[in-house]
Amino acid sequence: MQRPMGTPDLFEQARYTPRNPSVAKLLAEYSSRYMPLFERVKGEWDPLIREFYRNAMGLSLGASSRKAPAGRGKKAAGDAGVPIQIRPDRDDTFLRAVDEMLPDVDFARIGALRELRASLHKAAPHFAGDPGRQRAHAWMLTDIEAHIGTNSLEGPFSTLMNTPGKHRDVFGSYFYADQHVELYYMPLLIYCEYRGIDLQWAIVKVLAHELAHAYHHAGRDSDGRTWPAMPKAAPEVKEGLAEYWSERFVRAHEHAYPALRTAYDGMLEGKSGAYRSVLEWRDDHTQEQVRLAMVMVRKHGAVDHAAFKAMLAEAKRVLG
Repeated sequence: MQRPMGTPDLFEQARYTPRNPSVAKLLAEYSSRYMPLFERVKGEWDPLIREFYRNAMGLSLGASSRKAPAGRGKKAAGDAGVPIQIRPDRDDTFLRAVDEMLPDVDFARIGALRELRASLHKAAPHFAGDPGRQRAHAWMLTDIEAHIGTNSLEGPFSTLMNTPGKHRDVFGSYFYADQHVELYYMPLLIYCEYRGIDLQWAIVKVLAHELAHAYHHAGRDSDGRTWPAMPKAAPEVKEGLAEYWSERFVRAHEHAYPALRTAYDGMLEGKSGAYRSVLEWRDDHTQEQVRLAMVMVRKHGAVDHAAFKAMLAEAKRVLG
């Protein structure tokens, strides 16, 4: 169900009609309320992410490696390859999983209950010293926890992200064959409403993750080398590197945009082990050490998780 490459319309309409009322509401509001935000993020942050990766990784997409002019919203000269498509879902798999497992859940209500739970935790000292108030406070928290737990998105996420042999990213994908990125707006809308994450920064985070895959696979180093064997590498290697570099991008911009860090951490929290494997080594290695390990990985082709960690150790030994 992929769109033909080269089409001017990068915002595909949904072909699946969800049964869940709150999901159907989000879908109905997409064109008027949310599509402009996706379009703005794509126009403003895509070139900025590409510029950061080109400079930080030493890799470039496309035939030219000329440095792009600085500044958000300007075109990244030389890195025009890897187009971005914005689609409702990847083959409707997430929407179908939600309909099957959570047909009646109101995700806006779940988001509101999460906010109420956070407020109740902050207000806990005000209930102290009065047994009646303490019981009411505990009852409210217990009731909220039970409702959120019963209507958790963990089921659909686990089905799509953690099932052996069916590893996939729910929010976006990078396609090796024709080198394009897809962002899936319905999973993003649902997850952000469910978790109370700012949609704008969630889109930026996912775009950064998928473009990191593009640079790792199709980006050319100073010798013109790419990574054609990347599809065969272990998920921990591919996703760990993408999470690392997208986190470095977040780190470079979180002072000006603190909500970007909140979105990154909130989305990583809900992901599977392959994505979270970055936490095993992220803080123990410098950016130059990780970049050297990435160069070694690209040179050796398809590597498993253990081999990658050995390359990280070697990079740390060489660079100190």
